[in-house]
Amino acid sequence: MACNRQTESNTPTITMNPEEKITLLEEAATDIQLVRLEIPQGVLFGEISALKSKDDKLFLCDENQTKSITMFNAQGKYLGQLRQQGQGPKEYHNISAFAISPDAKQMTVYQRPLGFISYSVPNFEHIATTPYQKYLLNFEYLSTNELLTVSDENITNNKYVGLERLNLSSLQATPIEGVTNDAASIELSYPNTMVSRNGFTLYASPNEFTRLYKITDKQTDLLAKVDFGKYNIPESSWKKTEASDFEESFASTVRATWVQNITYNHPKMAFYYLFKTPELRNVAVCDLQTKEVKDYGVLRLSKTSKAVPYPIGTYNDYYVSVIFSEDIDMIFPEDTDVNSLNSWQRKLYEAKDSEEVFLLMYKLL
Repeated sequence: MACNRQTESNTPTITMNPEEKITLLEEAATDIQLVRLEIPQGVLFGEISALKSKDDKLFLCDENQTKSITMFNAQGKYLGQLRQQGQGPKEYHNISAFAISPDAKQMTVYQRPLGFISYSVPNFEHIATTPYQKYLLNFEYLSTNELLTVSDENITNNKYVGLERLNLSSLQATPIEGVTNDAASIELSYPNTMVSRNGFTLYASPNEFTRLYKITDKQTDLLAKVDFGKYNIPESSWKKTEASDFEESFASTVRATWVQNITYNHPKMAFYYLFKTPELRNVAVCDLQTKEVKDYGVLRLSKTSKAVPYPIGTYNDYYVSVIFSEDIDMIFPEDTDVNSLNSWQRKLYEAKDSEEVFLLMYKLL
């Protein structure tokens, strides 16, 4: 039986002071890597909506166009692709969410609201199809036989099922007590609010104060609370039953919320969050012991470039952004001084007329 160790009184509060600012990636990052993906002829994918990682393997999901999950290693070598869209018993018609088992030998796809389909890794052979009718937003493995799920299925007008532990053998779900299940909080529990690491999962629960949890198969720990001060969205807005009412509250004045894409290496933690508009995403690094915060605002690749593409996921302590060659012109303006670029920036700039795909990996901790 898992237990909760949630003591609000001794949980550190990270006090934020958001501002509209720009920081060069090289000034914020402790390490930057540009990885070219080796894509064999005939292997196709479009817009990458999410990335998950396990050990040295990266899984890139294209949920909208090819409905595929393509696997590479951290050096960009192609390892295989799952592309089993269809109506058969071993196929899926959509990828609502997916997760990798702790031993990295199994990948499970969830198709809303039908259930789970599991495949072997790296061969992507069908293992099992498990019906599960509950509506899920996201899930991660806690152990080989237990999932952490977040569900937006209604209990009452303003309460959702929320966070649960799901036993895969019995399909019995146990709610995680103490984590808010207000409708607005759960609706913002998109894949980038839940991050799986080796041995635990990080979850950001948005509300007036965002609560950051570390969850294992044995316990739930409240790591920190994030306080955006005068930019907090008041608790009364989180209680609203209609999403439009909540959106109106966010747009009515300058607000900050929705912590996402967490990386954590105790005592330091980094995360993105929304500030002012849904398009403006700041990134910050904090120390849970000293409570010191460094808010970098929006990251840019160079002084003349546009913002670093928003990360599709994390790999260990690295943020990972995907860059298609056709997007490079939108990153670097026409009057870019090539001589002012460093080696990896120049490598990216010179690939703008190619048909290559890159992963930009950067570490802030």
